[in-house]
Amino acid sequence: MINKLQQLIVIKIERDTFFQVCGYYDNINDAEEYIKQVHNAVNIKMMKQFAGEYIIVPCFYINIPR
Repeated sequence: MINKLQQLIVIKIERDTFFQVCGYYDNINDAEEYIKQVHNAVNIKMMKQFAGEYIIVPCFYINIPR
């Protein structure tokens, strides 16, 4: 049986062809909270490696067992 779960995925755009998955979230509030924490890390803690473009995309997580 295939188990699937609809979630939101937060992706950081590193370059035009490279994307980094930052996490999977069950709702938009949790995804937005992550983005707020990243924003604070850049502005307050001067953690510039987190600066950049992010997108939040609906996705289906599918686990196909062996």
